[in-house]
Amino acid sequence: RRVDAALKSFRLSPFAGRNPHSLSGGEKRRLGLAALSVLDAEALILDEPELHLDGESWREALAALDLWRSARPRLLLEISRDPDRALVADGLIILREGRLVAAGPPREVYREHRAPDLPRVEAFEDSPAPRPTVFLPEPGPTFLRVRGLGLDLPGGGRLLERLDLEIRRGERILLTG
Repeated sequence: RRVDAALKSFRLSPFAGRNPHSLSGGEKRRLGLAALSVLDAEALILDEPELHLDGESWREALAALDLWRSARPRLLLEISRDPDRALVADGLIILREGRLVAAGPPREVYREHRAPDLPRVEAFEDSPAPRPTVFLPEPGPTFLRVRGLGLDLPGGGRLLERLDLEIRRGERILLTG
């Protein structure tokens, strides 16, 4: 039943019997998100989940992911270079050259860290935050706590340096930079 519901949520029911290799790039992306939503996981980490999706498909995917989160507090961590993704996030983490630049509620991060290299998100300046499509429970206790994380690239150089981070159960966080 959960698989059928996920296929319906991501508009993939007509393709249920097809080989995934025959799907378009956007359909494959939606299928991947649908498959992840079927899992009874406490957290999903999605790397640029909006790629290959047109605007309508992405809005539908967001609604389906909100539905997944509404069942109980779960963490959704998105990694994206698209600053507009922060519009639907509970938290925003900005990294530059492996260092934490800012973290917190997206509107506050944009207001307090107006650096020239920080992309402008006009919606933060002109309109209220969009509302989720379903009721989402309040974020719960700490789900993930990271202290002093560093990541080195195999060929040399640092990807992350001394990252401290705390994420609560049920939050939707955007990581960008």
